[in-house]
Amino acid sequence: MANYDAAQKKLNEDISNALTSGLYLIYGDEGYLISQNKERLVRAAIEKCSDMNFSSFSGGDINWKELTDAADTMPFFSDKRVIFVADSGAFKGKKAPDYLIDYFDRPLDTLIMIFVESEVDKRNKFYKAISKNGIEINCVTQPVERLVKWCMKKFKDNNKAVSPNVCEYFVEKVGTSMFLLENEIEKLVSYTSGKDEISIKDIDVLCTNTLKSRPFEMADAISRRDLKAAMDIYRELLSLKEAPEKIMAIISNELNKLTIVKDALAAGKTNDMIAKDAGINPYFVKKYITLSDKYPLKRIAGDIEFCVDMTYRVRSGLMDSIVGLESVIVFCCRS
Repeated sequence: MANYDAAQKKLNEDISNALTSGLYLIYGDEGYLISQNKERLVRAAIEKCSDMNFSSFSGGDINWKELTDAADTMPFFSDKRVIFVADSGAFKGKKAPDYLIDYFDRPLDTLIMIFVESEVDKRNKFYKAISKNGIEINCVTQPVERLVKWCMKKFKDNNKAVSPNVCEYFVEKVGTSMFLLENEIEKLVSYTSGKDEISIKDIDVLCTNTLKSRPFEMADAISRRDLKAAMDIYRELLSLKEAPEKIMAIISNELNKLTIVKDALAAGKTNDMIAKDAGINPYFVKKYITLSDKYPLKRIAGDIEFCVDMTYRVRSGLMDSIVGLESVIVFCCRS
């Protein structure tokens, strides 16, 4: 995250200083940040060069000669020419001409080149050249704490109040995609027209379930030995294209949280301290306490041990991941 923050600061300063770098690579797994940075860069570049000096290329079948011919053409009634390239694959093994690196190693004073890629290989020579001579920014998934603050500002901008705990619940339910979070905020703002504050109930009624919204429900079903409910949640998680290994890890993680809650209660800790120790939203603490009362420590330990064993078998190739996951759910729901 420190690398992202430093790169974002450097990019912001460069945009403010009229694109002095001239060579840019934007990539990563957070599409919202990629889109925002791309739009800001392109807008700033067009202001410097005008539309007639702007060339755009995209896709894996780019005509590289046409691109370099455009790059070599002197700008028309302007100081700069801009080349924008999207999803070329040149930074992830897709064949690109070796002479392209000349534009990275020795950037032209009259040229601004902007690359936006979904993936890069940091061993790639083109990546190394841009990293050395230009600005590259990896738009990573943002931490939950930062997303909560970002969402709270979005709600505030729309004249909606929301408490930190409720906003954290919102992020846990919707997930970490900033595009999805923004869409869900817009839905909530429209849905709660006439209300000043967003509630948990509003979020539950309207917002889309994702993987992060279901762990507690899975743990609750297991603690009640409700195999049908646990299997229903399991099938829903699979429908969301989540890997069986990831779901197994979530079950194990929830069991570990229950162990921490039980230990914290035995030590006489407060709810806020329990939330911090277990890494859970304070809103959920009372639910976890209630759940832990129904789940003997010895049984939790046995379930965790079984999860660890199944995880090992799956990772070692001794067992199919689906079979391993279903075995964990059936074992944990035993009478």
